[in-house]
Amino acid sequence: MDKELESQVMKALKLALAVFLFGFSACHYPESSTDQIEKVVDFSDGDEVWFQISPDGSMYLFSSNRAGNENIYIKKKTTGEIIQLTDNPTRDSHPVWSPDGSLIAFTSYRDGIGIWTMDPFDRRTLKRITPDSIVAEWPDWSPDWNSIVFSGTGLGSRDIWTVSLTNGALNQITDHPDNEWIPKWSPNGKKIAFYTTWDGKMTDVFVVDLDGNNLKQLTHNSSEDFGVRWGDGNETVYFLSRRYGGKTDIFSAQISNGEIQRKTQNLGVFIINQIIGDSIFFSFEKQDHHIFKNTILDERIEQVTMGRAKYQNPKISPDGLQILAITDTIGKEDMAVTLDMEGNFLKAVDTGEFFGKSANWMSKPHEIIATISEGGWIDTNNLWYVDLKNESKTKITHVGFVDHAVWCEAPYLVMSARTQGRDNLKLWKVHLGTGEVTLLFDDGSDAVVSDYNRRDKTIAFTTYTASGVKSYTMSLENNNRKRFHIPFESYEGVRWSPDGNKICFKGKQKLDDSHDLFVMDLKTNGIKRLTNDGYSESWPSWSRNQKNVFYSVKKSTIGIYKMNIP
Repeated sequence: MDKELESQVMKALKLALAVFLFGFSACHYPESSTDQIEKVVDFSDGDEVWFQISPDGSMYLFSSNRAGNENIYIKKKTTGEIIQLTDNPTRDSHPVWSPDGSLIAFTSYRDGIGIWTMDPFDRRTLKRITPDSIVAEWPDWSPDWNSIVFSGTGLGSRDIWTVSLTNGALNQITDHPDNEWIPKWSPNGKKIAFYTTWDGKMTDVFVVDLDGNNLKQLTHNSSEDFGVRWGDGNETVYFLSRRYGGKTDIFSAQISNGEIQRKTQNLGVFIINQIIGDSIFFSFEKQDHHIFKNTILDERIEQVTMGRAKYQNPKISPDGLQILAITDTIGKEDMAVTLDMEGNFLKAVDTGEFFGKSANWMSKPHEIIATISEGGWIDTNNLWYVDLKNESKTKITHVGFVDHAVWCEAPYLVMSARTQGRDNLKLWKVHLGTGEVTLLFDDGSDAVVSDYNRRDKTIAFTTYTASGVKSYTMSLENNNRKRFHIPFESYEGVRWSPDGNKICFKGKQKLDDSHDLFVMDLKTNGIKRLTNDGYSESWPSWSRNQKNVFYSVKKSTIGIYKMNIP
């Protein structure tokens, strides 16, 4: 194996220290849409890499050194049973499924370095398919599963070859003094993607026809571009790059026009494992803790805010043209600002010495209600009315500490507030003109209001107790309270869609799950998972056209993201 490539691979292996999560998209397999990520193997048993989902979605294929040296394993999805397929005292690595799932191919370091195949449930079928005269690695099946492409060396450099599974015939596709690495077959079987150092410096991504013609360089970068995978079609190649400095990210390149798009933001991605439909499965280091995850990169997600500044808790204006968020971008902690829908800064809500903890729109796109502190925010957080057009603000409450508030209908709003010290948060109805407050709800828990439904004249709120986190609706006309029928262990931050027929919320099915975003159809009670990345998203906010949900999440920094609703 090339020393430079070996060093790159071993670096990724050694960084894997804790847990290994495996993601799969429910839109392609029969499992439920809420079961998109599961723990596959524990890194305390070894380094598990180069994994793939079987074509029928029932098994996971990976290599591991859990028994001492690297060998090939599968894990059954339904039972969790792990089966060791090879027991080589040297090394077996880089396993891939055949398109029909009946065979696997892998690199073996037994008797030299070559490509081997086998039926995963019959070791007697194990056989070498490349000759001893070629050092062969990194296999990939042709779509018709009659051939395998690999990176191999004869007497010279590493080139791209194919071998026929019918008669063993070899076909050399590239012939260059530099090395070509990790080839991947296009879905239609007509092209091969790979990366190489043909300029003698950093690696770039290329595609070529099977006969070696129509060679095209897709990237021209002064940093490394590597780790290629084809998209679900035949026009897009995904790859890894450090072209913007910092951590490695996923990019896409269009073959027709050469357009390059960045798909992740400073995540530290090490391996693109598989692409199925619109989902990219990859391993990455999360927030510098050297924990690899395998998760779904959903191309419905778009990052709205960029840079190092924190933006969180987005709210969409009544006209759908602005985002209200809390940020530290103007040099103060927790200051409310407005952004346009592309994430560009528009205006600071308050330019004084006050600190805003949360803010929400009223019925007009220039009026907001904000919690603002006149000192230490824990002690004196009160509610203010802010007119962005006139740049004026008026204090509404003098209760002590207001956590959150939502505008209902003139002249009323509902807030979550404690009246003294460390008392629990209660729900209060507030008259905007007079400042009069009326207690709506107090059961001893912390109750936080999240939304108002104009059609039913009800509010949504969440209670936080030692026994759990639940969400309810309450009528402002008769104070009748009902719990949302959501079969989750924890759910909060419920927000209605503008037409009132759907809700979006933050929740987790099981107590040991991470918090993710979900959408529920109130007519059918059907629930769809929106995020599944292992991070803990903020409460969501609907766009006016109901096609998007906005939220904030901490990745490399706290930023605002937009999710297209399926």
